[in-house]
Amino acid sequence: MPYLSFVVMGGDMLPQGQVQVSLNHLEHGMNIQVAGEAPRFQYLNDKVALESKCSSKVQFDLIKKGTKIFL
Repeated sequence: MPYLSFVVMGGDMLPQGQVQVSLNHLEHGMNIQVAGEAPRFQYLNDKVALESKCSSKVQFDLIKKGTKIFL
């Protein structure tokens, strides 16, 4: 019996978005609404695109680790 069914928007981002929402729900214990509304990221070539609602701390920590990001 299915546990959950959901969809995220995003074209090329679709597979990454589905994994992120699933992990937020299953691994981080978020209810599905909160998991779907949480900021997401997309890996593109050698850079990471962050949604604008990602905190500045997350942005800073990624840059500090050498990650190339763009918003």
